[in-house]
Amino acid sequence: KHLNLFFDEIINFFFPPLGANCKKEGLFLCAECKGKIKIYSTKVQDLKINNIQNIYCATSYKDKIVKKLIHTFKFDGIHKLSTIILQILKIHLKRCGFAKTKNQIIIPVPIHKKRLKERGFNQAEMISRELSRYYDIPIIYNALKRIKNTDFQSNQNNKIERFKNVKNAFSLNQKLIPLIKNKDVILVDDILTTGATIKECAKELKKAKPNSIIALVIAK
Repeated sequence: KHLNLFFDEIINFFFPPLGANCKKEGLFLCAECKGKIKIYSTKVQDLKINNIQNIYCATSYKDKIVKKLIHTFKFDGIHKLSTIILQILKIHLKRCGFAKTKNQIIIPVPIHKKRLKERGFNQAEMISRELSRYYDIPIIYNALKRIKNTDFQSNQNNKIERFKNVKNAFSLNQKLIPLIKNKDVILVDDILTTGATIKECAKELKKAKPNSIIALVIAK
């Protein structure tokens, strides 16, 4: 860990980070750009998903700064952006009156092993780790497995195609059912569009008989 931090410092010295939005040298997201992001104060009201009690969504994916931030984090592998994303999520959760309880667990939406090999990380897991550290809520990493290497949801033309794309794409890890049963599950992903992905995940998690399931995403 210390060695990685040492190499990060060297890289940052010779190749200073550029703003994900404004391209200014020095920070991945400067204070001016961060201040322009509109952070919601309420939970999602206009989308109801089976087995999901509440949906927390911090900001809008239509915001060009947010879109660039998530895209850079997701596809360029700049891990430090996860701390910026956590700041946005913290503000949203505080505004919505989110409270930690002893019964909560965090479960990230998984990606297929082929995509994990290509990308090197799962963005939902990285967000989950940040949330876990801040709120001191345990994570169950392998509760769900992505058994179908689906196409990107953004490549689907409409809501029907998005639901078809992820239908039966996930399976529940039967060995971990005792860790999920009677728990309040926080299902974490990066982007919410139609809700197809979290709906499929919740359908599998419901088999473990959790007390409740809420979804937490960065943007919609």
